[in-house]
Amino acid sequence: MFGHSHGCAYTLWYAANNPDKLDGIILASPPVTVAAGSRVPRSQFLMFALLLIFRPKTMYSFGKLEPRELANNPLMVRRLSIRWLYGSKVYLLNPLLQNAAKFQKPALIVQGDEDTVTLSEGAKKLFETLRSNEKSIETFPSTDHFLYGALFPSLSYGDPMKKREVSDFVGRWLTKY
Repeated sequence: MFGHSHGCAYTLWYAANNPDKLDGIILASPPVTVAAGSRVPRSQFLMFALLLIFRPKTMYSFGKLEPRELANNPLMVRRLSIRWLYGSKVYLLNPLLQNAAKFQKPALIVQGDEDTVTLSEGAKKLFETLRSNEKSIETFPSTDHFLYGALFPSLSYGDPMKKREVSDFVGRWLTKY
């Protein structure tokens, strides 16, 4: 099973609760440690709390997506309800490391060292938490949060050599397991 960014939390939840249904997991840019600019600003915290109580279906819009190819991609989520954000935090993100500690099958973590959303130290912390004896982590130099589209065929930006390096590495890992 593959998870990218927030999808890593879903992947780890599923893996912890259904270990017999998976042969392994790949986690790309896991949200263990996020950059300060990726968090909800402290000034909006009270507003979020009030909206959660009185208007939980209110939609939260994320900032401008870069590069431009991401902004125009129909698969990119730009708005989520306050209720979804809260539920995701409580049920997926908060127990992310606990779920990782339950997983014992092959696991691969890939991370870009120029990721400005999720940070490399979080990927390393997650790697240390996984109980698998067959786990790998790879940080790719000069690579962003989306690994320059290497794992996402619908993204058409980035250095083709970097894309190839990430794709080849993941391909070799998949062949091994």
